[in-house]
Amino acid sequence: MKFIIEKLDGYQIMPTEHLRNKDLSLKAKGLLSIMYSLPNDWDYSVLGLCKITNTGITSIRHTLEELELQGYLFREEKKNEKGQFEYIYHVYFKAKRPEKITNVTGLRRFKTALNKRASNKSNRI
Repeated sequence: MKFIIEKLDGYQIMPTEHLRNKDLSLKAKGLLSIMYSLPNDWDYSVLGLCKITNTGITSIRHTLEELELQGYLFREEKKNEKGQFEYIYHVYFKAKRPEKITNVTGLRRFKTALNKRASNKSNRI
């Protein structure tokens, strides 16, 4: 598993768009902030994120799914030489629009989340 973080070379600048996004949970905001703060050469993995955040693997995976649904992360699925699936996660400074998601599973999840969000808003008093 590999993570590719969009960063500016030579700076430790963190955008604040994700911090103001009311649709992101506090956990997603925190994980994304941690990912932005890590050096470019840090070896990203789900287990590595578990260790530095003192969080379980299921929690990290759910948080990564939330970031994917919100467009801050794109998961690219590939097969390695042994025929096993490997994932490359692309992490963005700004949430990408749904049209940018080319992964069918990711798009399906994104649309489902948008539909749930829309139905929840219409049920509010």
